[in-house]
Amino acid sequence: MGELQKIVVKIKNAGKNKHYDCIVGVSGGKDSSYTLVKVVELGLRPLVVHFDNGWNSDLAVQNIKIYA
Repeated sequence: MGELQKIVVKIKNAGKNKHYDCIVGVSGGKDSSYTLVKVVELGLRPLVVHFDNGWNSDLAVQNIKIYA
């Protein structure tokens, strides 16, 4: 088992019987949107957090609507 899989198993075990097992901050940019997609693909249940400080681009807003 690779290092990433070990971490995922540890997170899943710690979050067992909880609604969420991790938190992912999303800005709407490609890095945080990709991170969110990968977290879900790994089988984790993230609480997605975004703070709209008024600087969001139209693309960032669209990414947040799609992925979160």
